[in-house]
Amino acid sequence: MKKLTIYCAIFFTFFILLTGQPEVQAEESECTTAIIPGWALPSGRPLMWKSRDVSNWHQEYQYYDLQPYAFIGLNYPFVSYQNECYGGINEAGFAIENSNALNFPDSAGAYDDDGIIMYHALLTCETVDDFLAYMDSTARQGRTNPSNYGVFDAYGGAGILEAAKYTNYWFDASDSLVCPAGYLVRSNFAYNGGTSHVGQYRHDWADTLIRRGMEEGILDARYMFDMVARDLSTETVNPYPLPYSGYVLYQGNYLWGAVRDHNAINRDISMSCFVAEGIASGENPLMTMMWAMTGEPIMTPALPLWMGSYSVPVEMTGDDPDSPMNLRLRELFDYLYYPYPDPYDDVIDTYKLVDGQGGGILVRTREIEESYYDEMVDLTESWRINFPGAAVMTAVQDSLSGYVFDLLYQPEAVDYLQFLPSSANLTMNWPTVFKSFIGDSITVDGYKVYHSGAAYFSSGDSIGFTEDTSFVLPMPGSEGGGFYQVKAVKEWDY
Repeated sequence: MKKLTIYCAIFFTFFILLTGQPEVQAEESECTTAIIPGWALPSGRPLMWKSRDVSNWHQEYQYYDLQPYAFIGLNYPFVSYQNECYGGINEAGFAIENSNALNFPDSAGAYDDDGIIMYHALLTCETVDDFLAYMDSTARQGRTNPSNYGVFDAYGGAGILEAAKYTNYWFDASDSLVCPAGYLVRSNFAYNGGTSHVGQYRHDWADTLIRRGMEEGILDARYMFDMVARDLSTETVNPYPLPYSGYVLYQGNYLWGAVRDHNAINRDISMSCFVAEGIASGENPLMTMMWAMTGEPIMTPALPLWMGSYSVPVEMTGDDPDSPMNLRLRELFDYLYYPYPDPYDDVIDTYKLVDGQGGGILVRTREIEESYYDEMVDLTESWRINFPGAAVMTAVQDSLSGYVFDLLYQPEAVDYLQFLPSSANLTMNWPTVFKSFIGDSITVDGYKVYHSGAAYFSSGDSIGFTEDTSFVLPMPGSEGGGFYQVKAVKEWDY
């Protein structure tokens, strides 16, 4: 263990010299995070959450086939960032995330080193103690970007390190006296920093939501990314239930159903998110996993990445320069946010999230997740008992990622139904659907026809499928024909 710690310190110095002082500095980031140690959860497995708040929307997950430890990490797709990482898991069962501690003095003009630190922690650390020893070495050299680092390992270790330029403050979540509530939360201030608390509301509201999940016995990975990371509440506006029955006055316009979310947990700058889940005592460290998002949580289905796969699906990675998933999610961002004064401002249309008629991007996101989440949880449980090997895990990851990516191109609604009667039949006709619900070109796989005795429809009402734009019905009898609906569909099986 001591040899490994020295190895970490040497590598840190090496990569600082290698990276140097680039002309373009990394942008200021914020983030909201939490650590829940295994002892506080029925599963015995720790959880880690990070919503990454930055101005750079180019986000992806990468697999690093390195020694001593391979790892999966959240990063930018550009080559200049290859020796940096902004959170992830490694094959020893170690995980890390961070948020900026803006009330510690910063090193003005110096290149931010938090990504370098997390890269080398994932590369070289097996335990929380390894990480703390490593951070002692970086404190002696001096750090350029003070941060709150959350970590856990495969041995029950967990906590948050508040890292100033030369000083470390450790909060040991594995100690119930230090972590009596069973979780630790941070936004963009250190408890040991100054009185300026950037992100105080996000910190406090995340604390409230996590405590609620704990008290109700429902806190798990899904609760963290669905009920915490996607929350739109701010100090001034509670938009729930969605869609918001109020308005925002902005740029001279009264925008009904819109909210400004820059101060919410789910923010206009929440460019990616993950919830990592560790292992219980005695389990295989390769079962450490992440529920990963390459875009803003409120529009992004969470996908599982298992460390034991030693891979990341092509939809979530790539240097072309962006991952396909990330590009699609940016299109959804532009669809959801009002372009005042440009498409990257913080006014979101909640009627496009939840339209009040059973649709909307958030509704669709949750429906997509519901189609596989429980199955993936059950599959993960079975793999903890009988580890399947990297090939099986990769196949599941890849097919699920492709399935979800395709479903992000949901077709627009079928309009202008026509009924053409004959002596024995009734033929329904409709126009070809060739656009998605946000207006880009797609090719649909066919159409589902629905029938109901009332003017309401659900997935259980389908009476047929056709690849054509017509469907033949029996001629209704004297009892009446009821109501019909047609939906364009893209169908995939994973």
